[in-house]
Amino acid sequence: MTGAARLLANEAARPSPARGLPPAMWIAAPLAAALVVAIWTLMAQGVFAMLLAPVPGSRVALPTVDGAWLSNLVVQAAGALPWPLDAKLTLISALVIGFLLAWLHVRLVRNGWPVVEALCLVLILAGHAVVIGAVIADHRVIPVMLACAAVVPAIRRLESVGDVQAEMSFGLVLPLLFLAGPTMTLLVPMLAIFGAVSDREARSDLRAFVAMFLVAILPTLLIVTGMFGMVGGAEAVRLFHDVYLARFRAYQFAPDAVAPLLMTTAATILPFGLVIAAYCLQPDRRRQVWSAIAVIALPGYLIAGAFVFHWPMLVSTPAAVCLAAFASWLSVARLSPVVRRASILLVLLVAAVSWTTAFQTVSLRTIDVATPR
Repeated sequence: MTGAARLLANEAARPSPARGLPPAMWIAAPLAAALVVAIWTLMAQGVFAMLLAPVPGSRVALPTVDGAWLSNLVVQAAGALPWPLDAKLTLISALVIGFLLAWLHVRLVRNGWPVVEALCLVLILAGHAVVIGAVIADHRVIPVMLACAAVVPAIRRLESVGDVQAEMSFGLVLPLLFLAGPTMTLLVPMLAIFGAVSDREARSDLRAFVAMFLVAILPTLLIVTGMFGMVGGAEAVRLFHDVYLARFRAYQFAPDAVAPLLMTTAATILPFGLVIAAYCLQPDRRRQVWSAIAVIALPGYLIAGAFVFHWPMLVSTPAAVCLAAFASWLSVARLSPVVRRASILLVLLVAAVSWTTAFQTVSLRTIDVATPR
């Protein structure tokens, strides 16, 4: 056998790494089915009676036009199906979460995680009370989780590559924040500025800074311009004032709202913060700090907005965003085996805490911060 023939035979006999990765749909369907079965079983046992009961303030009342464009689109599409709306939204949410968890499993394996460890992490996340609560009742938090989860890998690519193509990819993610809800829109210019500043040439040249900023924010501006152009100038101004500017009126702090929000968020953020701190403090040439800090900064942004601007959301919303951002970061960060296993144990701890009575009691309440200044 010649050398070329031997080389071709060895390449053909070598297993392809892609073949060992199951397609996302093969995992998404069982996960979605398991979520639906678990949800309806727990509902039948009365575990979610408090969540489903019409407790005043336990749900967020939103108007038809509220800036949550992705959620409203799903609601309108679900209206064509001949079932109760709550059942349809629960089924759609379960399918979306199942597919995202399947995608997470594939990304973890491609990032060097053993299949068993990746599967353990995904299953633990699927059993987290905040995730199941998002599927059952707080459906509108899912687009926010998706947008924040997409931002973290985009920031990491911007850190590691830093070219115009990475900046363009980063800009394509930012419209998800605008479409997820009006409370997330302030992040778009903030992240666009961050994307421009991350470029070394843009930090020293104003023209390069403006160019990189426009590359990042232009996709969002195109979507905003198109949407406002469809409704007309006067209606666009009214929507901009009622939907967006009204969300950024300063409110006074309410002492009764501080403790539930901080307790629920701390139960999620603090354990993950240990992993983030260990990662940032460990010297490593492959370390990307800003994408790790984003895992804590994104829920921190929501906490600050809830206290200052009286954003209508459940107390568990920052915890849900932290879960999504942390899982997304695990799928792209290069971690040692010790840190990987510590992350799994911490996710298991956070999931166990989420089912405690104290966490359940406060996590389903709507944030209320008194009166405007």
